[in-house]
Amino acid sequence: MSDLLKLLRQHGLSELACQFAAYIDRKEQGMRPVVSITAALLSEAIAEGHVCLNLQQLPTFCQPLKPVLPESVDDWMEILSLAKTVGQPGDYTPLILTEQGLLYLYRYYRDEQDVASLIQQRLQPVNDIDLEQLNEDLGRWTSVIEGPDWQKIAVAVALNREFAVISGGPGTGKTTIVLSMLNSLQQQSPELYIGLAAPTGKAAARLQQSISTQHAYEVKTLHRLLGITEHNDQGRYHTERPLPLDVLIIDEASMIDISLMAKLMRALSPSARLILLGDSQQLASVESGAVLANLSEGKQGQFTAEFSEQFPELEIPVTE
Repeated sequence: MSDLLKLLRQHGLSELACQFAAYIDRKEQGMRPVVSITAALLSEAIAEGHVCLNLQQLPTFCQPLKPVLPESVDDWMEILSLAKTVGQPGDYTPLILTEQGLLYLYRYYRDEQDVASLIQQRLQPVNDIDLEQLNEDLGRWTSVIEGPDWQKIAVAVALNREFAVISGGPGTGKTTIVLSMLNSLQQQSPELYIGLAAPTGKAAARLQQSISTQHAYEVKTLHRLLGITEHNDQGRYHTERPLPLDVLIIDEASMIDISLMAKLMRALSPSARLILLGDSQQLASVESGAVLANLSEGKQGQFTAEFSEQFPELEIPVTE
């Protein structure tokens, strides 16, 4: 035990990582030091904002410890798979190892899987949208640019889907988009229960100030919305007691970490729509998991012919 801690401390790992390695070492009865060292590296990866440790692409801080790790990823995974503390997806163990060589803490694996599954369930159009009304609303919004108006397109996407992500840097008009969405949602149905939230009090206050001249909605922090307190870190709302909302709009979503996102997704009713706004390049979450950045990866701004036909005045570029 002392040799293990000495090794990790010599290589500059945090005391938290060292103590987690010691915990795993006790569980393994000192039989597999590689597992304990790997647990320490996972702890450090989480501290740097990662949700897991990718054995195929180790972070820079892992390099000094490579001489005491297996030379091949296959050998490394084989050793981990024999450990008591390491399971595969579906197991209830402190650590979860996937076939792709991703090592997770159990709760982060569960959070990521829940978020992915619950988002996947919302990747579909809104059933009862009034397209004629929405086109009229967008038509009254005067464009000041030539070609596709991406603010209008963002609103069309957000109101036409059960889940939408709108990412843009400073000056791209996210506040204008929020106001337009609120106006159009009210036109769609005055009976909709609409919630607005942001991850921090400062972000909530900014959004509140932006909409207060036109709307009376109260913008809440996500913790307040979910009823999360120091005495109840899971919140008042969850799968069995969902939030009483039809639509939830969240600003500055780049600051949402994976655990908070999981609590949010579990607290939404299956029929509730979710719209995330933010800048995927800035204001990363303090805790692990850059949810908005991950959702914004890959190809963007691609639209089907069917979607383009639904909004003929928007000059939406067809990409299929």
